[in-house]
Formats: sequence, C-alpha cells, structure tokens
Amino acid sequence: MLRSRIRSLLVSPLPEKSDNRLWRWFYLSLLFAVYMAWAPLQKALSHEYLVQDDARQHIFWMQRFIDPELFPHDLLANYFQSVAPTGYSWLYQGFAGLGVDPILLHKLLPLPLMLLSTAYVFEICWQLLRVPFAGFLAAMLLNISLWMRDDVVSATPVAFAYPLLLAFVYYWLKRSLIPSLLAIALLGSFYPQSALVAGGLAVASLVDLSTKKLRNVHNYAQVGSVLGVLVLVLLPYLGRNSAFGPVVTASEARNLAAFSVHGWSHFFDPNPWYFWFCGKRSGMLPGEWCKILLKRDFWLFPPQIWFGLSLPLLMKFPQRLPLVRFVNSKINILWQWLLVSVIWFGISHALIFALHLPNRYTANSWRLIAAIAGAIALTIVLDGLIHCARIPRFSLFAKGLGIVMLLCLLIYPITLRNNFYLKTGYVIGEAPHIYEFLQEQPKDILIASLNREANNLPTFAQRSIFVGGEGYLLPYHQGYYQELKQRTAALIHAQYSTDWRTVTDFVEEYEIDFWLIGESAFTLDELAQNSWLHKYPTELAIAKETLSKGSVPILSNVFDRCTVVKNKTLRLLDTSCFSEPII
Repeated sequence: MLRSRIRSLLVSPLPEKSDNRLWRWFYLSLLFAVYMAWAPLQKALSHEYLVQDDARQHIFWMQRFIDPELFPHDLLANYFQSVAPTGYSWLYQGFAGLGVDPILLHKLLPLPLMLLSTAYVFEICWQLLRVPFAGFLAAMLLNISLWMRDDVVSATPVAFAYPLLLAFVYYWLKRSLIPSLLAIALLGSFYPQSALVAGGLAVASLVDLSTKKLRNVHNYAQVGSVLGVLVLVLLPYLGRNSAFGPVVTASEARNLAAFSVHGWSHFFDPNPWYFWFCGKRSGMLPGEWCKILLKRDFWLFPPQIWFGLSLPLLMKFPQRLPLVRFVNSKINILWQWLLVSVIWFGISHALIFALHLPNRYTANSWRLIAAIAGAIALTIVLDGLIHCARIPRFSLFAKGLGIVMLLCLLIYPITLRNNFYLKTGYVIGEAPHIYEFLQEQPKDILIASLNREANNLPTFAQRSIFVGGEGYLLPYHQGYYQELKQRTAALIHAQYSTDWRTVTDFVEEYEIDFWLIGESAFTLDELAQNSWLHKYPTELAIAKETLSKGSVPILSNVFDRCTVVKNKTLRLLDTSCFSEPII
C-alpha cells in the first residue's frame, strides 16, 4: 500500500493535464524558485548603493532613459549602449518610461526570470514524460544550476537567454507556430547567440531520427517561417556599423595582452583542455562545472550531469525500467539541441570573434539540457527502484538506494553553499558621501581615478569617469579598446608624475574636473595590490621606480588643499585648484 502511494505521488504517469497532481507539482516548482530567489532579492533591496557586478557596465548608461542629459560625450556609456541588444534596451527603456529606475529594475528582474524559466522547464518535461515529479526535479535542478552562476541575477542580456530559449523549445515541441516565432524573435533581440541555436534546432527537426528521413512539406513551411523571423531579427546586427570600428580579428587578438593567458579577457590558452573545454570564453563546458572539476570536488558535481549522461543507456531497457515506455519520442530534441549547440560552438571558433564567444553557444544549452535529461533519468531510476522493491531479494537494497537518492537531492544545495552556490556578484558602494557630492555637480563633469571605487561612480553618482577597470576595458572593438588603454596609460603616468606641468597638461587636455585617489595610492604596497595597474607593466614600472627612489608624486602635495570630500580611504580632489602652481 505504501509503495503504491509513493509511486502515485512521485513517478506515476498521468493521462491528462487536468489532474490536480500535475498542478500541485507545478506550483511547488514555482514556490521553490521563489524560495531560491528570495534571499538574493532581499539582499538586492537592502542597500541603497548596491549593484550587480556586470550590471555596472551593461546597465549604468540606461540611466539616460530617465535623464537624457546624463553621460554627455561619455566614451564608456556610448560604447556599452552601442553593443546592447535592441530588445534588451527597449525593455529597460519601456520601464524607465513608467518611472522605474534601471538600477532598481535590474534588482527586481531575476525573480520573474527564474519563475519563467521554472515554468517552461517544467512544461518541457511534461511534454517528454507525463510525470509531474520529473518536471519538479527539472525545475529544482535548473534553479540550483542557475544560482551557481551570476547570469540571471545580473539582469544583463544573458539572463534572458534561459527563459526565452526554454520558451522556444517548449512551443516548438508543441508545434505552436505563432508562439515559436514570437519566442525566437524575442531571443534574437535579447541574446542573438541563443537565437542561432534555436534556429538550428528548428532545422534539425526536419530529420526524423527514427526513420533517418526528412519530414513532410508542412514541416518545411514551419521551419522556413522560424528562419525567416530569425533573419529579420538578426539583420540589424549584420548591418550595424559600430562607431568603434570592426570587431577584432583572431590575428589581431593573438597580439593583444587582454586575450593572453594572464589577460582580463583570457581566451587563447596553450592548454588544449582549458581552451576547448574549460575556458571561460573559449571552452565548451559551463564554467562552474569546470571549477568543480579543477578543484576535484567530484562529489559536488551536479547530479543532473551523471543522470543526464545515463539517459541514453536507460532508454535501452524498457523491460526492466517500465517508465521508459512512457517517454515521448520527442525526447530526441535534447540530442538535437546539444548537437546544434556544438556545431555553432565550432562555427564560432572558426570565425573568431565574428559570432562573439564560442562558450555562449554551448554553456547555456548544457545547463538547460542537463536539468531536463537528468530529471527524466532520475525519475526513471526511482520508478525502477520502486518496482525492484516488490522483489523480496532486492527490496531492502532498492528502498535504501531510493531513500539515499532523495536525501542527496535535498542535501546537495546545502553542500554547495560555501563555494559554488547563490552567486550574486553584488557590489556595495563604499563611498556614499562622495556619490552624494558628485550628484550635486554639473552633469557634464569628468572624473579620473585608478581606484576600484571608480567603477561604481557611473552607477551611484551618475557621472562620467575617464577610464574604468577590467569590466569596462573590453577588447572586442579596437577603436574603443585602444582609446581606453591609451587613456589609462596617460592617467597612470600623470598620477605618479613628479612634474607639475605633466599633471596640469593632462587635466587640461582631457578636461578632468575631479580626481579620486586612495589615501594609500602613493605606496609600493598599493602598487603591488592594484590588479588594474598590473595590466600596464611599462607605466607601473615607472611608478614603482619613482616611489622606490623616495620621490613624491606631485598630487600627494595637494591632498589637503584640493580635497573637497573624503572618507577613511578615499579623497576626491577638485582639479580647479591645480591652476595654481604646485610646489
């Protein structure tokens, strides 16, 4: 009796969608998504000066939607606005028109994005195996997987790839043409890389894997419609002439330090394993999986991977695993999805960097496919264990293994917490008085700084910075990259110069209004610890030599005279006082 109840609750297939058991598991899946997102949401809303790390670059400029006078002639704002996908910009602009600040919106979006992803992954599982518990498992595994990353919580374009790609797969499984077209149109306007995967998936569906033959004309018309919409959505990207020059070529990139092993946009790596599989930008696998592999914490490896890989083997034993017979033939979409992603990965490598980064075509797909395949495989195994429990000689073993599996699934998120789980990347500003002071200044001011706090100023002070750290210094367009690199070199040279004229010439040439400097900026320890400066070895060596000789940079002589606001670690200098000779 107990075994029958457990089977009915967990693994019994349902004949129709109206069954209450389906909706209970569906709502439980959504509740789990809310539970997972609740703590990050509370944290996001707990502090006035808090922003997600990647959002500092991809969202700060959107404050122009609230106040068009912000960031005038700002190199950084103009660049990130130019590379933002159209739909992504329109979404934030639309909410800004309703009075919702983009910085606030990026904190609120992760919850609805996770709910959408959860709903669609549950429904996809229902299409493949009509066991609601499998949908719940897929939702749980996907939520855990996505919270091992800071993609969704960033509310940057990649955050929309997950729900929109899942939406396309769901509607395409149902052959609901209009929703499929809408899904791929949105995907293309938010995250073009995943839209190409979706288009490839539509093409792959033309082949009937069971007969190895092409499908009928009706399927051609549907696929043609999908590809037509995809082309229309992607055409603006193909015809877009960037004001910052063409995308960097592979030969150019190989000569840039930014793409080297120790570069901040590390791509080319002499280690084949890292380059093809675990590279953050060049590798095929999700970075969090590789992180676990490299640390050799194999017991923390996501269970959906092991079970997902076992699914093809499990499908070969319908007699011993009865639930296999209930798996829909549409399950083949998972293998097609993976194959298409790998093909685009290869094409992206062949056309570096014309299709942006190869990892973007496979890593997101792996996370989604693994959650679905792993959940279905887990459900099949649990059903098999329940059947084995009826056999006296296997009963104890089957019951014990089933209990252990369920307990491991419950405990797994707890084991991840310390190192791999609930990654938010939230940054809290440490200089509120400085932000408030700058907000009162004219909107066209320009602030120079080599301190890491400079990265927060566009977001929290809504004022332009002369240069930004690694997150801003993207090397994909030479016109932008070389200008920002030249600016940073000039700033380092001026900040550590002992010549008054060098400093004032720098201020006049670039029209710098304020200079943010750390209290310990003119110490060798600070030079050693500032990773930003280490990207400029020539300028760093000169600065070290200056300090090692006991020479005093000219700016240190004006700390007291030119400081307009300060805190324990930072001083904001008004460069207007540099007009007087510095002795």
